[in-house]
Amino acid sequence: MSIDAMLAERGTTYGEYPVGAKIAMDLFDVAQASPSYRKMTAAQQYAVFMILAKLSRALNGDPNYIDSWRDASSYARLVADDLAAKEGSTDSKVTKTVFRYGGWRDA
Repeated sequence: MSIDAMLAERGTTYGEYPVGAKIAMDLFDVAQASPSYRKMTAAQQYAVFMILAKLSRALNGDPNYIDSWRDASSYARLVADDLAAKEGSTDSKVTKTVFRYGGWRDA
């Protein structure tokens, strides 16, 4: 596949590049200005950036393109796995909840 054909295909999937880049960078500006951003490790910051980049593709292009969502969840999984292996990491205090008619309830 030629680079022109590849770029045309990706444009169909991800939308116009300058628009997607603007969305991604606007989202990243919000992330960097957030209270906990500076407390994050480089790996966490990178994951945030990559997740936002993948979400910007869904916001700008085809929101039904599964790979964008899988890619975003993969970066979140990398951080979660890294945290699970470290002493001092925190996890949810909720053991199990289920949605039943009327709202969320303990299982």
